[in-house]
Amino acid sequence: MIISISGIRGILLNRRNIPIMSMPIESMLLAVNSNFLVFSVSSDDMMGQSFASLVPTVAAAESAIGLAIFVITFRVRGTIAVEFINSIQGSGPFSLGERIRFVSPILNHFPFSC
Repeated sequence: MIISISGIRGILLNRRNIPIMSMPIESMLLAVNSNFLVFSVSSDDMMGQSFASLVPTVAAAESAIGLAIFVITFRVRGTIAVEFINSIQGSGPFSLGERIRFVSPILNHFPFSC
């Protein structure tokens, strides 16, 4: 419980640097992993231990994808500061405006009733 609270506190207090914001997420994954192990031992069930063995693979995949996003963002923008994260939104085919323009004619064909 203490590890997860410190992880939430770390995310809320460190909003300047993206890699430093990702470290509390890893500590929250550690807290979940510890809870799986403790409750597995206390309930005499192996299921929690099997889930606990999967958590590091999820954490490794998340770290690899996050690192790739950091590297690409740094190459494109020159910084990975959180203040400039809003400038990532573009006007490409997957921007919010384009998605709304694409979906709204489709939704007009279906009568919705509240």
